[in-house]
Amino acid sequence: MITVGLAITIGLLSMIEVGQHLFGSVAAGQSIAFTSFALCLIVAAVQCRSETRTALTTATFDSKQMNWAMLGEFVLAVLVTQMDVFNRLLGTTQINLRQFGWALIPALALLVLWEVGKYGARRRMSNRSGSAGPEMTQVTDA
Repeated sequence: MITVGLAITIGLLSMIEVGQHLFGSVAAGQSIAFTSFALCLIVAAVQCRSETRTALTTATFDSKQMNWAMLGEFVLAVLVTQMDVFNRLLGTTQINLRQFGWALIPALALLVLWEVGKYGARRRMSNRSGSAGPEMTQVTDA
């Protein structure tokens, strides 16, 4: 979990820098980072359903409640930067489609990194069970 937190932190801080240098506004960067954080929460929710199984299957969307929660989170992630009420309440600014595209980058990177980690975990488990099996088998003569 430390790795996940570190990846999210690096991604969000990068989005603030993108806002400042690419769009000329720290406030835009903070709004992009806020949206990105909400999207990372969706990725984390999907990935935490299993320690080793990939989330890139249709089985990921078997839970109706989880699907509604993810949809709600996504809608709120968009509205936070589009509705004046949320802008005033949370101190965000409106972002455009290009800026929203930037907000997707940390979430997609998190998805890829998490899948690579799960792939490595599956390989380690496979190697352990494959190599431990014959060594642990005892043959007795009757």
